[in-house]
Amino acid sequence: MISLNQTPSHSYHLSLEQRAFIVALYKQGCTYKDITRRFSEEYKRNIYDSTISDLIKKEKETGSVKDLDRSGRPPIYDEREERIIVREASKKPFDSLRDLEYSAEVNPKEASKDTLSRIFQRHDMVSLILSTRLTSMSPDHISEKLIYFQQSVERNI
Repeated sequence: MISLNQTPSHSYHLSLEQRAFIVALYKQGCTYKDITRRFSEEYKRNIYDSTISDLIKKEKETGSVKDLDRSGRPPIYDEREERIIVREASKKPFDSLRDLEYSAEVNPKEASKDTLSRIFQRHDMVSLILSTRLTSMSPDHISEKLIYFQQSVERNI
């Protein structure tokens, strides 16, 4: 079994420094066997010959060993902006998700309610808005729900 602090010897992402190291050795005329040995000595990791050949091919085709851009829509908010959204939403504990969606302070880029919901989930933020069955809830249950929300807000401030 693998502990949480270790990665398997082959399944990990190579840093740019490690990729450049491999390509530099190849350009110096080292064989795959030499590159594998020297990489293992330098970084205490093993690599496959296919990793070396893939990197060399990538460098020849693109002139770089950097990762190419991924397909798909880019995120609307970056991490810093998400923290600001969570902080601003924490100041309005009684607003619904729909209210927050239309709030210029919380949602300046007018992202959808679903996007805001995913941001709040990533930051372990819960809604205080009580269910429509409020009349069927006991005062103790309402109090517990309020305490849980307040703890959530405190974690995210």
